[in-house]
Amino acid sequence: MRVCIFAHFDRDDRVDPYVLKYLAELRTVCQQVIFVSTSKLGETEQAKLTGLAERIILKPNVGYDFASWQSGLAAVQLEHCTELVICNDSCYGPLAPLTSVFERMARRMTSEPCDFWGMTSNNQGHWHLQSYFMVFRRAVIQSEAFANFWKEVGPRPTKIDVINDFEIGLSTKLMAAGFHPATVFQWRFMSRIMFATHYMRALAIHFIFYLWVLTFPQSYKAKKLRADGYYFMRIKQLHQVNLLHHLWREVLASGVPFVKIELLRDNPLRAKTGGALEFINSLSPEMAAAAKNHLSRLTSGIESPAEHVKF
Repeated sequence: MRVCIFAHFDRDDRVDPYVLKYLAELRTVCQQVIFVSTSKLGETEQAKLTGLAERIILKPNVGYDFASWQSGLAAVQLEHCTELVICNDSCYGPLAPLTSVFERMARRMTSEPCDFWGMTSNNQGHWHLQSYFMVFRRAVIQSEAFANFWKEVGPRPTKIDVINDFEIGLSTKLMAAGFHPATVFQWRFMSRIMFATHYMRALAIHFIFYLWVLTFPQSYKAKKLRADGYYFMRIKQLHQVNLLHHLWREVLASGVPFVKIELLRDNPLRAKTGGALEFINSLSPEMAAAAKNHLSRLTSGIESPAEHVKF
């Protein structure tokens, strides 16, 4: 049995139509869905989940998505679980059937080691699978390394701590235990060139900021950069190139059926997003319409990054 634990948060305490479409697609590949929300969902909102989730868990907005997945795991009988999916509502999608993605990865498993997989990976900090969508096979689910990781999940003071301890930590600990990861997105020659170009651009921009801090240490900009946690002398914090942002078009074209909401809403890494909604519309007009409506609602007010963090 394949089980999914879905982490949800909405600042307006709603289950948005794009989430419902996501859950409906998950039902095509998962026999059980556990919906964990850190929003205060009323009966009307919970009723929307009828037929889409076997169980709804409401919890305080503490611990980010990993705490939500931890709560969901407590409700799952892992001994009956052959595959476990963890995902969240940080993306629009799927923009293509998930059945084709799972079939593709099943074929890959016959020719290469694969104990757990995700849609994409990231090299920020250390190499790791990005946790917005991850799948674990039975050997991992039943392992001591997997159980011990979730026992350690708890509140962390900053987003960086969450990323280091949990998102990076999960892949790191499983690989240290001898398990093999894989990703749906596979590198091609042009994607490597594009990635290198974006990396060098990001490095140059951050170096300029670093020089500014050194030259004008008492300026407003320098103080703000320090307050925001920019420590440019550490190379791993200069590495701010993210596949889902800078190579979103190629990632979608490769068969990864998701696009990050923050890319279209905030574009924090200043990626080139021209034509993104049009591209999404070419893949799924229904999801494109849901995305436009959701973005319109989000941009009607400011959502504080402190409210919730999605990966």
